Amino acid sequence: MTNVKSTQETRFQWTRQSLATGGSEFVDALVRMITDDVRDRGEPIFRVHDSGDVFSVAYADAWHRICSALPDVQFWIPTRSHNVPSLLPSLQRLNSLPNVVVRPSALEVDAPAPVVPGLAAGTTVIRSLPVLDAMPNTSVCPKTDKRDGRSNCDDCRNCWEGSVDVAYIQH
Repeated sequence: MTNVKSTQETRFQWTRQSLATGGSEFVDALVRMITDDVRDRGEPIFRVHDSGDVFSVAYADAWHRICSALPDVQFWIPTRSHNVPSLLPSLQRLNSLPNVVVRPSALEVDAPAPVVPGLAAGTTVIRSLPVLDAMPNTSVCPKTDKRDGRSNCDDCRNCWEGSVDVAYIQH
């Protein structure tokens, strides 16, 4: 959608400009927005990115500052940037915070969730449930598993917990 793409591009440019000047504007704004969001929803969990990824060391370090400023919020950061050698140390540092789960995402559909030292358990996208037979220690996301009629996370918190791989059924 053109309007979504335009909005995302505007946010990305603002983020890059803020990071170029030390990132304080970005960090302060996100701490305020996340605090308001958590208060309004009444649940101290936050998914970083519904679209996009960790794109630089400065960006990862800004998220480290945000997550450190909000120790009572549990953060889930899915990423494909685990395969960028220059970013991995920053992702590992971020994952070392007690309230952060950095989950490496598989790069291909039906591939097993990646195992990356210093990061949480991984995620994958699968076409169908039989693929899971070859993926032990993998939980199907209830939001994507339409067999039980759920369309949300309900009480599942596997994505924020970090010890089990999570598979999302492709839609």
